[in-house]
Amino acid sequence: MINVIILDTNILRGLGPNFFDKIDYISLQEYCYSSASEIIIPNAVLLEYLDYYEREIIQKNLNEIERAYSKLLNLEKFDKLKKPNLKKYAKDQIEFIENKLTQNRLRPILTPFLSENELLDFLIENKQEIKKDNTRDFIIWTNTLEIGEKYSDEQVVLISNDKIFKENKFFEKIRIRRKVENLKIFDSIASFLSVYGFKSENLNKELLLKSIPLPIIKKELKKDKNSIPSHISRYYYHSRKNFKLEEFEVQKFEIEEYYAHKETETGIIKVIVHVNVKVKMVFEPEKDLDKLREYLNSVDEKKDFYPNSFDKDGRPIFDDWILFHFGMEFNETEQKIEKTEFYDFFPEDANFRRMKAAHNNCSRCTTPFF
Repeated sequence: MINVIILDTNILRGLGPNFFDKIDYISLQEYCYSSASEIIIPNAVLLEYLDYYEREIIQKNLNEIERAYSKLLNLEKFDKLKKPNLKKYAKDQIEFIENKLTQNRLRPILTPFLSENELLDFLIENKQEIKKDNTRDFIIWTNTLEIGEKYSDEQVVLISNDKIFKENKFFEKIRIRRKVENLKIFDSIASFLSVYGFKSENLNKELLLKSIPLPIIKKELKKDKNSIPSHISRYYYHSRKNFKLEEFEVQKFEIEEYYAHKETETGIIKVIVHVNVKVKMVFEPEKDLDKLREYLNSVDEKKDFYPNSFDKDGRPIFDDWILFHFGMEFNETEQKIEKTEFYDFFPEDANFRRMKAAHNNCSRCTTPFF
């Protein structure tokens, strides 16, 4: 039995604009190659992600460039400056991303029609619980069930961090009615691979924790310290200044999840470890306190998920968990870790968690969280 793996939009978004270069995505593809499993990107996910990518990743940046050029053109020596035409680059990038999502992918032909009565029943029942349009969730769920029916002899997996797929009672009724028994749901690629990847009794969190290099964690945080204030407050979103670090402490770290796979060609067992690191970083005081105060007074706390944490003297403070990714090699014969490599860290993960928590706790949300 192979796995037919369906990815939701929120998984792709969580990996960042270059999702195809991220270690979890690469590991999932390697797993599929070695196990003859398949990844499916449903059309609803494809269209939703491409729309997000065009609006949030490309168009927002193009708008900023447009505004910057407009300001420069008002200056005497820039009056003949030509604005770059970036439309072709934008189009090419969208096509590139679409190809990354569709090339060599299983594309089952799914019915283009939805059950009108089923959809209406769902929307009515769902509106009684939360004030949010979950039509896209309904489409993805019915697509998933149809895939489960088409591949009834295989294990179908939906990877999504949207809790509606596990908790919605109406969705469960539909699944039971359609007799889809071969479906499992995971909230991340890592959690899926931790179940279906390589297993060894001695490959556990205790062994991995001993192999986490604290000096490298500190080194990488200090090296990229100037990026941290932009995750404290959007006040520093476009800042390019060199921030002086006044206090710095790695308080503790713990393994969030991990998975392992054996490379087909080399037989090397690669372990990917997600490590949550509790960090406190206090930076030099903001010099323009009036401007900072004006900004903080204008923040809409319902829409802004940044901590905006400053002390009384205007020092920006990051006091939260940061997600780190490490790669390791496990010696199966000697049952030990032989090599540890730092991949990346993600300070934006803290804001992402705050945003998700606010969404999940919101009973009258009108903005979808994909």
